[in-house]
Amino acid sequence: MIDIGANLSNPTFDNDLAEVLQRAKDAKLQAVIVTGTSVESSKAALALAEQQPNFLYATAGVHPHDADSYNNDIEKQISAMLGNSNIVAVGETGLDFNRNFSTPDNQRHAFEAQIALANHYQKPLFLHERDAFEDFHSII
Repeated sequence: MIDIGANLSNPTFDNDLAEVLQRAKDAKLQAVIVTGTSVESSKAALALAEQQPNFLYATAGVHPHDADSYNNDIEKQISAMLGNSNIVAVGETGLDFNRNFSTPDNQRHAFEAQIALANHYQKPLFLHERDAFEDFHSII
């Protein structure tokens, strides 16, 4: 069994991360994929994965909530991480029109750009969709 969406780089785990990981191992998890939702959290996820090779892995990407920040510099930083073998997917990416923390146009742009990165690096996508099925489906 693999946990594919662990937000272990969140500061709420600062005090008990070792215990959380031990419980995962005790529960016979084979691997945990730490989710990246921004450049910063992707870097943190990668750092965690490098501390526990062959158990922790990471994703690198920009969540739809943070799509307003997506630009060429962000894309270059995400792209640089995708060459690392500990990064196993692009994302969390997609569309979330529920609260529109980022504009729908910026979400679409970031989503399409990250699909292109996934194709370039031959990595799977870690997808997110909420209240945006029609646009999501047409982009995919």
